[in-house]
Amino acid sequence: MGKSNMILVTLILILLIFWCLNISISVLNVAVENFMFKNKAQDVLDKHITQITPEGYTFMIWILIFGWLLGGYIFLIICMLKSNKDGSGKVLYSPEVFTSAVAGILILNCALHVSWLFIWDNDYLTVASATLFCIMGTNWVALGLFSANLYENTQALQKSSLTVLNCYRILLQNSLGLYTAWTTIAALLNLSVALVYADVADATASLISLGILSGLLVVWIPLDFFILDKYTRYMITPLFTVIWALSCIFIRLEKLENYEDNTPKHFTIGFLGMIVTLGVARIFLTVFRAIKSPLK
Repeated sequence: MGKSNMILVTLILILLIFWCLNISISVLNVAVENFMFKNKAQDVLDKHITQITPEGYTFMIWILIFGWLLGGYIFLIICMLKSNKDGSGKVLYSPEVFTSAVAGILILNCALHVSWLFIWDNDYLTVASATLFCIMGTNWVALGLFSANLYENTQALQKSSLTVLNCYRILLQNSLGLYTAWTTIAALLNLSVALVYADVADATASLISLGILSGLLVVWIPLDFFILDKYTRYMITPLFTVIWALSCIFIRLEKLENYEDNTPKHFTIGFLGMIVTLGVARIFLTVFRAIKSPLK
């Protein structure tokens, strides 16, 4: 095993350990009070409700994120042990799709996430918001690097193993897409909380966060549908994560009629309708392109 391969293996093992610790600490943060944390995460959120705070069950998406990514990391361990049928070496680095750079960024991401749990627990809302934006940023970088590596090695993977190629797409690219989309939304939810804490009106803070999200999607959707198609064609989780979040915000707003300014509610309804339409179009476009012009 070469030095670079040894570094990659070491980083993936560290990442798996960090991710398992991340899951364990997050479970303690949700379920146990006065052990590692002063409060349960939901209790802190309940103190800082804004108009775009979604229903409590929205955050069960973390179960899917933690489990899906854990499955992806276990797949990488299998790739360490399994050799290619053509004798070219271990699946993990022949070709190398999940690189040391991606692993290192995701280790940093884990450390930031654990830090955020303690910062949020202590009600440092502005710092918590900044930390979540850092988490979002590391996710975007890791996802971008991984997607580029996956496309560049698609032809080699098609020759060596379609199963491995599809596992990379399903277990890693789509789970990273889910995680990245959710942390982007979570960062904006946290931003609205921090703005209200800084005496910005609730409706204004909510509209700022919704406006940033809509701006990001105005940029992302043309990139995803057309310009970056060869990199993101089989990654469908981001748009559906947005649909989940907006749906849960809308459901909560429907239950509450005591806001003086209902502009965020109306914005959310229109926004949700547009994203659902685009999500359906994305599925049809993916299937059509997979049949008519498969990636090579």
